Amino acid sequence: MATYKGIKGFTLQNLASDPTVNEGQVWYNSASGAFRLAATTATGSWATGGSLNTAKGNIVGAGTQTAAVGFAGYGGPTGQSNTTEKYDGLSWTNGNNMNTGSYGGTGAGTQTAALAFFGTGRGTQSEEYDGTNWTIGGSLAAARNGPGGAGTQTAAVAVGGGPTPFTRVEEYNGTSWTAVTAYPISVGGGPKVVGLQTAALAFSGENDGTPGKSVIANDYDGTSWTAAGSRSVAVSLASGFGIQTSALAVGGQQAVAPPGVSSSELYNGTSWSTETNYPAALWNLAGAGTTSAGMSWGGQAPPTGSTNNFEWTGAGADVTKTITTS
Repeated sequence: MATYKGIKGFTLQNLASDPTVNEGQVWYNSASGAFRLAATTATGSWATGGSLNTAKGNIVGAGTQTAAVGFAGYGGPTGQSNTTEKYDGLSWTNGNNMNTGSYGGTGAGTQTAALAFFGTGRGTQSEEYDGTNWTIGGSLAAARNGPGGAGTQTAAVAVGGGPTPFTRVEEYNGTSWTAVTAYPISVGGGPKVVGLQTAALAFSGENDGTPGKSVIANDYDGTSWTAAGSRSVAVSLASGFGIQTSALAVGGQQAVAPPGVSSSELYNGTSWSTETNYPAALWNLAGAGTTSAGMSWGGQAPPTGSTNNFEWTGAGADVTKTITTS
């Protein structure tokens, strides 16, 4: 019978933990009692992550796949939640509450420097998070519900949302909000925005807050908007993550009432392509991370919100797998 040494010319490594590896490398992990293989993914895929402690729709998020924060959302006696949860790549823990509960808002930044803004019940108030506590930030020029947002805690952009005008765009400099160049189309509930204040991508949303859903996407350079490739799926209230030239759109709603959709589409800076479906048909999810390592969680699942959390591994990403006999 052939042996690994006979084939490869050297023995298999016996290690107590997974090392920094090269594609195709094989070793034995003595701690887990399993043979392991370093591989590169051929297609993007979703995997189950740690579930939220509290089911929520209309939840907002920021951060990365291994250091995310989720806040606000639909829940509580008034429907306007002020709770916070933090994710470490494995599980969620409860954090300190926000000053004001809301849903239908948006957020930006990281787990230790996040920004929450707009939303039902919030008026013109924004809040800043330092990883432990929330403090009141600058007041918005106009109260909005259902906008999209992206950027950092000190350089954010907010797009669309109601009430009219649905084309309103505002920028935050860490102290105050300022109205800037309007969005080229009128988008009410749920345009999704990813990226930075000076390099953002906005997509989908409700046309004027009516049942018509949008496939349109636009790039923002901090000054002006230009048309980007249109999506193949017309939705509002979608999730997503990434940057202006590499983004993943997740889920959303195609009708005034349920159902949601489970579609995922990848944007490469020019055009959209269909990717592996999200494991649940939801809308109003939160999202964080990159197209190599991202995540989406929560979401509307009538009659309640969802505790779902799924992690995305993009095509071409390096992964470590356990070798089995099947």
